[in-house]
Amino acid sequence: MIRSIDNSDASQASQKAPASQVKPASAAGKSFKSVLDGHAQKLDVPDGETWAPVAAGDNTAKITGGPRAGQYINLSHGARRGQTFTIEQRDGQTVHVYKTNGQEVVIGSQKDEADGARKIHGKRYENGVKIPKGEQWAPVAGHDNYADILNGKRNGYYVNISGGVRDGMAFQIVKRGDKTFHVYGTGKHKQEIEVGAHKKADGGAATPTTATTPATGTTPPTGTTGSTSQSGPTGA
Repeated sequence: MIRSIDNSDASQASQKAPASQVKPASAAGKSFKSVLDGHAQKLDVPDGETWAPVAAGDNTAKITGGPRAGQYINLSHGARRGQTFTIEQRDGQTVHVYKTNGQEVVIGSQKDEADGARKIHGKRYENGVKIPKGEQWAPVAGHDNYADILNGKRNGYYVNISGGVRDGMAFQIVKRGDKTFHVYGTGKHKQEIEVGAHKKADGGAATPTTATTPATGTTPPTGTTGSTSQSGPTGA
């Protein structure tokens, strides 16, 4: 389901989600109809939709709730990002069947997975992240590069679905003054990525800023990342 981030809720957070941290919605709060914030929404997702990431499938999730339940969604940053498909057996082969304007586009499952695999500088990249079994996600309104974790030991955090080096990693959203940070990991592996720091005033691009100031917030659950000290082109 699509959920907006309302920073005004931060002051009402519990001890596990202090005032400086954007508080994830409660299970009940995740069922309301959200209003998109006007930014381009690359993932056109119906209200009420939830996802379950597919084990060993880069950037693919099964739709578990909402009007499209039972289909799969391509979360890669390739040409088919955001499109839904079914998995079928045809002529003895496993294929992904996309439907566009009433016409089928049939793609071999291995080719589709290769096309949508996590890649850095054009090369397939394995970052060692293991998504906990049974975890479910929901898209966040206006944000194409991360989703809300709805259950399990990482519940209350967000998950990076950018396809970059931090893909699959859990993080907190922390606000300090007029700045927003995505905070990954703990201790010596902690990374704080300032949101929007890569955008220059003239519209140019630069490497995202990584801060080392300790964050106020809960301790991220263990076992959520392979190495949280990595850096590189990501969706923060």
